[in-house]
Amino acid sequence: MKTLLLFLLALTVSVRAELKLAPVFSDHLVLQRHQPIPVWGNAAAGATVSVTLGGQPVTTVADRDGHWRVNLPASPAVHTPLTLTVTSGTATRTVSDVLVGEVWLCSGQSNMAWQAGNSVNGKAEVAAAEFPNLRLLTVPIRTSPQPASDLPAKWQVCTPETARTFTAVGFFFGRELYQKLGVPVGLINASVGGTPAESWTRLGALQNGEPEFAELLHTRALSLDDSPEKLAATKAQLAADRAAWAKKITALLAAPGAPDPRWFDPAYVPAPREWYNCAVPGSIESAAGARLDGSFWLRKVFDAPAAAADGDATLRLGAIDDYDFTWLNGQLIGSTGEANPDAYKTPRAYPIPAGLLRPGKNVIVSRVVDRHGDCIIRGEDADQFIATVSGSIPLAGAWQTKIEHNLGLEPAETYFSGIAGTLYDGMIALLVPYGLRGVIWYQGESNSDRAGQYQKLFPRLITNWREDWGQGDFPFYFVQLANFSPRQDFPTESRWAELREAQLMTLSLPNTGMAVIIDAGDARDIHPRDKQTVAHRLALIALSRDYGFTEKKFLWFKQPLEYSGPIFRQMTVSGDKIILEFDHIGKGLVNKNPAGGLQGFAVSADGQTFVWADATIRGDRVIVSADGVPHPVAVRYAWADNPAASLYNADGLPASPFQAREP
Repeated sequence: MKTLLLFLLALTVSVRAELKLAPVFSDHLVLQRHQPIPVWGNAAAGATVSVTLGGQPVTTVADRDGHWRVNLPASPAVHTPLTLTVTSGTATRTVSDVLVGEVWLCSGQSNMAWQAGNSVNGKAEVAAAEFPNLRLLTVPIRTSPQPASDLPAKWQVCTPETARTFTAVGFFFGRELYQKLGVPVGLINASVGGTPAESWTRLGALQNGEPEFAELLHTRALSLDDSPEKLAATKAQLAADRAAWAKKITALLAAPGAPDPRWFDPAYVPAPREWYNCAVPGSIESAAGARLDGSFWLRKVFDAPAAAADGDATLRLGAIDDYDFTWLNGQLIGSTGEANPDAYKTPRAYPIPAGLLRPGKNVIVSRVVDRHGDCIIRGEDADQFIATVSGSIPLAGAWQTKIEHNLGLEPAETYFSGIAGTLYDGMIALLVPYGLRGVIWYQGESNSDRAGQYQKLFPRLITNWREDWGQGDFPFYFVQLANFSPRQDFPTESRWAELREAQLMTLSLPNTGMAVIIDAGDARDIHPRDKQTVAHRLALIALSRDYGFTEKKFLWFKQPLEYSGPIFRQMTVSGDKIILEFDHIGKGLVNKNPAGGLQGFAVSADGQTFVWADATIRGDRVIVSADGVPHPVAVRYAWADNPAASLYNADGLPASPFQAREP
């Protein structure tokens, strides 16, 4: 009898110890309404597991590997907190404060990861973020060569503190749904800056023999090894590389550097192949035509009135990403280095001693040390000036830049974050098959040099996620690349336009939608702060297509809420004119160029060389032609990194960039 009791006790302890819920289930979660609710976890092999959520229990048996899963019955929205209870033998696991509503996964790279508190009007936005039935979960950044099973994060109630560091696009999107639907909303953020689409795609989904993915698989094979010892050694090497990198940056900051005395002569003419024109505020790297970390020189010649030279003054520049040493007329007046951990977002304010600022021509020289990411002078034009006793001297606009030290690129912070499958395994696999309404996605910058490949890669990612979740073709709504980089005065080739075209082509997949934001970016910053416009345009798609929102057309007749700007449908050539037709014209096509002419169109007689064209809206069509092109065969619209484009519908939504030619 004693032996039997000991055996039963050991068995009970074993069952209790092994009963687990998948880690995505934690207090304060939201479950998806109106569809079966998957709940899963682990228990002893063969153990009976019972799951209850405000009703009759649903029972299953753990398989030979200890895995179990049930599908709870579909439920309407539930605003009053429930308790999810899982039992097996004498073991019990509970999850409290459970709501049922709408669940969206927010994923992509840095523009999805961008925090709400850093968006336009971010401080006020998050201060008002008291939404008890809006719930947030952020998946920690992690790569893995195998599917991860743990999740060191929990669901949180939306408060000013939790909203501040949550994805801005995700928060503003979820807030709009929460306010308009009147049901609980759950948002899951799984995003990592600087990551390509292949790292978010399951490895097996790329192993289908298509030549477009061969290089991705080869890179993965060279980078990963199933040997734990090899992986540990690689991680250790990465840590060593990052430590060595930090020493190089520290060495660059050990002394101010030595600007050439000639640079302080206002008459100095920089060598054109050595110095580049740049805009402040703006991206220094983009102006220099380089993607690098290291150090740059900046130079600005400006005029000061005689009255400004009397008394003290202050040089004010926006935040310099990351560090700087700054001279005026040959004298070092200030610096910001590693001692300030927030240097990259700290506006500069350097005192100018009396007598240093002189009437007439003056020269500022800055040595900027860029630790990682884009080297940028942040802020608005109004943030760049010299404050004097007699007023302000504006400094925004044309500067010059020169590369000093090119250190390449900083070693990746996250282990293998750019390698095929590693973010899927580290951050997405553990969420499958949690019930979702759908996905919002903001990514593409890191694939902009491989647009042709992206035409197949991005649809493969979407199909992969849908297949793995097993919920059918759930909504997948994505953001087309914003406008970025200096504007060109003539038609040119554009990698970003090619990537936007690949995104546009992805609309051929069922239940996809695209938010066009070529009017909501920032020419000087790859991370535009206006995330509210992005989120609203994504929300329009969901409200119209998933939640049945309508708008009055006339009298009592209603139609679905328009959620997209004009999308190119077809072209017809008639003599020297191209006639364009569009879908999603909404309440009609409009030109939003205040100067009058419809901007953004170019035509070509050979499909290779394009010239600007005249374009006119006629009803629901656009007629395009150009002097000197009697027989156009191809047309482009908004085909640039940062296009000047003015075609919208009367619903206020911009047309998507496109290119087309005669068959």
